[in-house]
Amino acid sequence: MDSRLGALANTRRFNRRGVLQAGVGLGALAAFGRIPAEHMALASPALQATPAAGGSLVAAASGDLQFDPYYRVTAAWFPMGTMYNALYDYSDPNSPGPVPSLAESDEETDTELTVKLKQGVMFHNGRELTAQDVVDNIERAKDESIGHFLTSYFGPTVASTEVVDDYTVKITYTKPYALKRDDLATLFLLPKEAMTDIATKPVGTGPFSFVSYAPGDHLELARFADYFLEDQPLLD
Repeated sequence: MDSRLGALANTRRFNRRGVLQAGVGLGALAAFGRIPAEHMALASPALQATPAAGGSLVAAASGDLQFDPYYRVTAAWFPMGTMYNALYDYSDPNSPGPVPSLAESDEETDTELTVKLKQGVMFHNGRELTAQDVVDNIERAKDESIGHFLTSYFGPTVASTEVVDDYTVKITYTKPYALKRDDLATLFLLPKEAMTDIATKPVGTGPFSFVSYAPGDHLELARFADYFLEDQPLLD
């Protein structure tokens, strides 16, 4: 890895971790039932108690919300992180880089990444996530006409995508590339049938699903009963 690519990797990891940490505090992580052990000592006594299912969380923020995750900004992280998932994320505090989320495993060469998906992951519309969804989302990420920031990540780097089977996708890159998983950690997956209306009717695989939104007033989300992580989230 040359110095420029190394610096870019470190910058991207810092920025993406920074967005996560800035937008989701201990209270929000408690909603999912996962708080790193080393952070618990900093939490209030109530938060250190054994988590129980049920209840609700009210959070406040300024500004209008953007539900298309391809236009992700820090102010929108809470709804993005609750309604959507990517193949990888930064949820492991002991890892210097992204770890599998919707991905089950992968095999990597300098110019290819073959990803095996977790089975049984459901979109909020009731359809199962498949390898074709990864292909559809990468194609959307490469589409310069949409005008989102992901084009600069996927446009110059991804040469092609291939569905190997229902739960396996192969991504081929234009040249040796070290940030494959980092880029995929920014790509929240959407069902193709929901892409047209995603800005106003968000559909993802996240722990909470969209109920309603009144701009300038409130956003309501509800626990997604078919979330792929067992016994999560805890909040209703």
